[in-house]
Amino acid sequence: MTTVVMVPQIAICLSPVEINRKAKEIAVRIKGNANGSGVIIARQNNSYMVVTNWHVVEQPGNYTIQTFDGQSHSVIKKQQLIGADLAVLYFSSSKRYDVAQRGNSQYLTEGQSVYFAGYPALVGSPTYRFYTGNLIGFLAPPNQDGYELIYSGEAISGMSGSPVFDNNGVLIGIYGQTELEPRTGSPSLYGIPINTVEKLSRRMGIDLTGSVAVSLPSTPSPETESNSSPTLPLSSSPSSKLVAFVGVPRLIDSTTTQKYARIPSTYYFTINVPENAGRPLKQIQLTQTSGSDFLGKDIHKTSGFEGTRKNRGSELSLSLLENNRDTRTIVVSLDQPISPGKTITIGLRTRRNPIDGIYQLRVTGFPDGENVREASLGVARFQIYAPR
Repeated sequence: MTTVVMVPQIAICLSPVEINRKAKEIAVRIKGNANGSGVIIARQNNSYMVVTNWHVVEQPGNYTIQTFDGQSHSVIKKQQLIGADLAVLYFSSSKRYDVAQRGNSQYLTEGQSVYFAGYPALVGSPTYRFYTGNLIGFLAPPNQDGYELIYSGEAISGMSGSPVFDNNGVLIGIYGQTELEPRTGSPSLYGIPINTVEKLSRRMGIDLTGSVAVSLPSTPSPETESNSSPTLPLSSSPSSKLVAFVGVPRLIDSTTTQKYARIPSTYYFTINVPENAGRPLKQIQLTQTSGSDFLGKDIHKTSGFEGTRKNRGSELSLSLLENNRDTRTIVVSLDQPISPGKTITIGLRTRRNPIDGIYQLRVTGFPDGENVREASLGVARFQIYAPR
């Protein structure tokens, strides 16, 4: 009798180095009557939107945004998000900059790692810094300025407005307040959840969906201030929009039915598409980043179903679009895109496992549509042992 060994393999997250690489390209320095930081949150053509704290830019005057390449961009418009210590800034540039992938702060939990990046006011000219911490609690209810997330880390002036990331490198909040613990003197940092940013933006008519930003005038005008909806119109040309997820889907589990080399096995990847995803999930790409052999070389069957392995739902129809040993890439397409609010599991059946070793695959998701922006869903890790 053959015994099938079921060994759960937990999906691991991006390394701090990988998160920093993403953070560095979207965190910005804000210069003016006060100095602070911010994050590029939306783009359309040459138009960009940056989110920061209102207290960074509330004083009248001219402000500039410095991107990671050292370029300075005039703030064309600033707008307060009523209901929290938040502001949206607008600038224009012919250069293409990356945009933050937004997560869902509803699923944060105490103890998880968080990362924040910005331009602290250290000695000399502020330069980019990347910090790590842990989520240690929540304010319930949030305070009057919208602060809810509490996490550990270094408290340094100039970091107000800095983006806060989870361990998948997606934006989960905006940092802006610090308090010292009376007995120990250790700092507690406070952030505004990204869900609050999205809710207040929608309330004020600001479209942060995907990478859609406002259409700025071709000739920048002097900075104006407003607490009402933007007077700069949203572009309505579908061809100019980059389709992207709002709430990013997540790899929540990865397992294999056999852990020993050179025997048949099935690899399962379970993905949750959150309610606020904004777009259905259409394709999944697996890119192998470690392992001396190619895990996908002997795939002969693909399958999928709604739910998890312990709670299976209806079967899915899918296709294996690519299985490239040279690029170590596997691409699966869902015949019927997966709507927000669903969890699915993809199975890849191999004729035999690769040789022993540790195999990591970066999982990337693509929304349904044309001209789409991919999203990092997480990293799957499998350990294959030598035959007994």
